[in-house]
Amino acid sequence: MDMHICRVCNINKKLDLFPKNSRYKNGKDTICKDCSCKLSHRTRTARPEYYKEFDKNRRRNNHQYIFRRRYSSLKLRYNRGYLKGRDDMPLIDIDEFMSWCNRADVIADFNKLHKEYVDSGYSNKYLPTIDRIDNLKGYTTDNIRWLRRSDNSSLGASKDSREKLKNHLTEVERLKSQKGIA
Repeated sequence: MDMHICRVCNINKKLDLFPKNSRYKNGKDTICKDCSCKLSHRTRTARPEYYKEFDKNRRRNNHQYIFRRRYSSLKLRYNRGYLKGRDDMPLIDIDEFMSWCNRADVIADFNKLHKEYVDSGYSNKYLPTIDRIDNLKGYTTDNIRWLRRSDNSSLGASKDSREKLKNHLTEVERLKSQKGIA
C-alpha cells in the first residue's frame, strides 16, 4: 500500500487520503485532505468579505455555471406553470441545452450579453436570460434564445403576447374536450 507524508501535519498516511494533483509525480498533493480543509477554512474565516466577493464573481463569470443555473430556472418555470405535461410544449433536457449553449453562434450571443451585464456592474436588468421565441411552443433548441432580463420581461408583459397565449390555451382546452381528453 502506497503511503505519503503530509507536509502540514507530518503524518504518514495512505495515498488515497490526499487530493489529486497532476503537478506531482505520484499524481497526489503534498497536503492531506484533512489539512487542506483546515487550511482553507482558516484562510476563508480570516478574510470573509474578500472570499464572499471572490465566490460571487467566480459564479458570475463561469459560463458553464451560468448555463446550468439558467436551465434550472427554465425547468422550474416549466414545472410550475401551464407547460407541464403538455405534449405540444416540450422541455429540452439538460444535455441538449448545454450543447445548444456551447454552439459558436449561441456563445457569441451570450458573450455579448454577458459583457453588457459585467460592464453594468452586474445590474439585474442586463442579466442574460433564456427567452422562448414563440410562447406557443415549448423550450426547444429552435425556439430559445438569449435576451437581457429587461428585454425578456417587456416581451412577456406585452398585451398582445398575453392575449395570443390565452387564446391558444382556450383553443387547446376546447380541442381536448371535443376529443374527450382530460
